[in-house]
Amino acid sequence: MLGFDTYKEIDGINCLNKKDKSPYFTNYEHIYPWTNENLRDFFDMFDVKEKKVLCPTSSGDHFLNLALEGATDITCFDINRLSKYYQELKITLIKRLDYSDFENILFSNDVYTCLITYFSNNDVQFKKNLKESVYEFWSNVVKQYEINSIMSHDVQVDAYWNNKYLLNEKNYYQLKNRLKNVKLRYLDCDIKNLNKITHEKYDYIFTSNIFYYLMKDGSHKGTFDDLINLIGKEGQIVQYSFMPNHTNDLYFEERRKHDAKILYRCEQDNYIENIYTYRRRND
Repeated sequence: MLGFDTYKEIDGINCLNKKDKSPYFTNYEHIYPWTNENLRDFFDMFDVKEKKVLCPTSSGDHFLNLALEGATDITCFDINRLSKYYQELKITLIKRLDYSDFENILFSNDVYTCLITYFSNNDVQFKKNLKESVYEFWSNVVKQYEINSIMSHDVQVDAYWNNKYLLNEKNYYQLKNRLKNVKLRYLDCDIKNLNKITHEKYDYIFTSNIFYYLMKDGSHKGTFDDLINLIGKEGQIVQYSFMPNHTNDLYFEERRKHDAKILYRCEQDNYIENIYTYRRRND
């Protein structure tokens, strides 16, 4: 697990609103408060119970839904070094709050404002619950930055309902219980370089929609090959894909080469939503 370099990350926030808009992600990006993907039903398609999983950190929702489904060994990766601080914050809030209290955060759709309240009240128990480095990070951030400076607004309205762990009290309390037994690691790394910093073998690698962005420079091709080497003999890479119709065929070579199976397909307007799985070929 990589460490939390608190003050280096805080300095990185200063770059967020100064850089030019780019189609590529960098080490410091605005944080997604909730997933835009329908994870509410997504993980029902896979048996992740007691499995070893690699997934994006992002909003923290991949990890939380996987933990709810029973995954016990989860490594989260993200090129955005700020994402892990937000995921740790969400984990702490869920461990600490009752469902009704967490609902108040949902309906305000603003975890950041809730965070400011905790620090304004000098909540001693909250400080105790958070890792020291994570507490230091958020303590400094809320003093120096407005919400627009760090949180992304590129999210769907009511995006939190994309999460199974938030649908009802039963799921929420089941997640609280399962968080006690999850082994969690973080990798500050983009998907193209995962094979350089981990040599673990995973039962599942969930890639979200990352490959859509890799297509912009053609690097999705070599990345598929590298990821195949990180799954076990019976492992799977699961690719969620949401992209314009005209770009869908750009994956054809990788789907053929790695014997991809399509689990879900939906066309809407000028976009196609797909879920593919990739396995090791036996030939």
